[in-house]
Amino acid sequence: MKKLANKKTPNNDNSKNVVKLKGYALSKHNATKHGVFSKNTVMEWESKEDYESLVERLVDEYQPKQITERYLVEELASVMWRKNRLKYAERARLQSSLNSQVNSKFGDYHNKCADDALLLKEGGVTDSQVKRHMISNQDTTQLEINKLQEAIDCCSNLVKKLQDESLTYESACDSLHSDIKEEWEAVRMYDDDGNQYDSTNLTSEDLEDWLERQKKSYEEKIYQLKNREQIKHQVIGSTLIPDGYTDQFIRCENHLDRKFEKALSMLVKLQELRSTNNMSLRKSVL
Repeated sequence: MKKLANKKTPNNDNSKNVVKLKGYALSKHNATKHGVFSKNTVMEWESKEDYESLVERLVDEYQPKQITERYLVEELASVMWRKNRLKYAERARLQSSLNSQVNSKFGDYHNKCADDALLLKEGGVTDSQVKRHMISNQDTTQLEINKLQEAIDCCSNLVKKLQDESLTYESACDSLHSDIKEEWEAVRMYDDDGNQYDSTNLTSEDLEDWLERQKKSYEEKIYQLKNREQIKHQVIGSTLIPDGYTDQFIRCENHLDRKFEKALSMLVKLQELRSTNNMSLRKSVL
């Protein structure tokens, strides 16, 4: 037993390194291992590793050397973590509301959003197609505009040829753009008394009138496409404001901001005080 007690411990570089670690270097990871907020802040479905990584980065930034400083550093991490969660909650709440609104069976809401957004052309919106506006991007929007412009050009050319009688009714029907032709074949014409025309008796004048109306409809759709961003913003605003969720979100975010500012202010003051005391101590020693 005596020999064992007196046996020398072999040299080990790792053990030397541990002995050399002092102060901040030795305790810098305590906040992630023994964090007072880790159990309460991180939910079961959240990543504890991500939270601990956040704490560790803040520890590296502020280099706390006292237990109170480490507490304040993790307070900062806790507030930042909750603010991120609040952003997720806002996004999820908004997404659910938008989904409910754009898929609503009541088309009046859709038209109202587009009408309100496009005040420069009051009453000009008849079919807003809000859902398509919300999920679109610049490329798809430009493709839709190009397609509608081709349809407008087709309508204009045919109307001109019908007016100068350089094209018969049958030839004009054959010259219709494929999409326009399908719409024309499905159309039902009514006279002033509400009686439906016999499709076999439709004339060049009937086609000409219908093409003029279609051209106007296509122009209105292009106007909407060019102002999609306005419609998107209007839909988002109309979704949030009625529920009062905007005020609730702002209050919660302001509360977290105040907590963050308070913790950061206390941390800075403590570190400044410690730095001043250390400087005074060094001067007294000298």
